[in-house]
Amino acid sequence: MELTATVPGCEECARLETAGREPGLRLTLGSHYLVRLIQHHIDVHDAEGVHVDGCEECTRWNSGGWGINPHLGELWSRQHFVMHGLDIVWDGAGHPLRLADMPPLDQPHRVRAVRP
Repeated sequence: MELTATVPGCEECARLETAGREPGLRLTLGSHYLVRLIQHHIDVHDAEGVHVDGCEECTRWNSGGWGINPHLGELWSRQHFVMHGLDIVWDGAGHPLRLADMPPLDQPHRVRAVRP
């Protein structure tokens, strides 16, 4: 099954994708909703995702021997592959997740500690 962010007829997919695209939430909760969308696809739609040739993370996840609990490694690798399948991208540290058809942010988001 080819993955799409919103499975036809699934209200939760539509709600999470819409929230993940919301410009006002982009720097704060946009990534949260997209991570929930990934996990929703795994839990409800039994998505497996795809391995992308040339992706260093895909290669690392496929190699096994992660040095962490095997169950956690399986979950994280599946989340990574589903992220590719849903065309969700990450532009690096300080940047939120985004759907591939959304423009990247010009500047990374920096969280600053608030001092009393």
